[in-house]
Amino acid sequence: MPFLEKRAHKIKRAMLLVMLACSCSKHPEKDLLPLLLLYQSPTFNQSSQGPSCHDQSLPGSGDSRPAPLNVLIVAGQSNSVGLGERTTQGVIQNVVTWTGTRWETYRPSSCFGPEQGFLDAWSSDHQNEILGLVKHAHGGSGMADWQVNWTEQEAYDPTNGQLNAELLAMYQDAGSLPVVALLWNQGETDAAIPGMAVKYEQRLKEFSIQWQTRFIVGVTSEKNTCCLDIIRTAQRKYEHIETEDLTTWADGIHFDTQAQLTMGARFYQRFKE
Repeated sequence: MPFLEKRAHKIKRAMLLVMLACSCSKHPEKDLLPLLLLYQSPTFNQSSQGPSCHDQSLPGSGDSRPAPLNVLIVAGQSNSVGLGERTTQGVIQNVVTWTGTRWETYRPSSCFGPEQGFLDAWSSDHQNEILGLVKHAHGGSGMADWQVNWTEQEAYDPTNGQLNAELLAMYQDAGSLPVVALLWNQGETDAAIPGMAVKYEQRLKEFSIQWQTRFIVGVTSEKNTCCLDIIRTAQRKYEHIETEDLTTWADGIHFDTQAQLTMGARFYQRFKE
């Protein structure tokens, strides 16, 4: 889609969010800010209220490695993309990541998500094994953008594309290897829009069934949204971790560095159970 067409669509989307907030909330002045912050979250976002994510690439160290025996999938919206700031986090030699064309030794991009804390712990417990990472996340995406039978008519944002199909294609290109688990962080967008919230449970069910693997969900913690309880109820029907106590950057939405590491560690603890 040409740049100007994309920009026009995003302006329409922002206007839609304003109208939805005013129609579904008794306090639209409180709900507008988190909705618009969600709107401003691209795939590998750069936030003025968190670290500056200039490295837009998938994590990798630039070398070439053989394919692993098993893979971990990380998917969802902006808190799966992650705004964890790389400081001391470095290469993990017994983890490889799929870059879209080949396997490379894992090294986080300038901003990381829950995969970092998970892989730190996994690496320590499995020093003689190799695990692959396949990650595909898109900030601001609704469950409609991940649904198994995606249609543009139902999509929250058609410019997001068929995210489920894209993830499947990545996984297949990587070799369709056995999946040890899929870590899922998504729901803030659906929690803000009643029409999407009522369809969330069925769409999440179809998505999880498709993968036929352990499906571990980070329960949405975003507040000041009209339909949060609907989303959380659906999410807690799966293996899950709680995130409400985790700290965020100043925007109040995106988890900060320590929160991302803690969330990843919680995912791993749940995975071990």
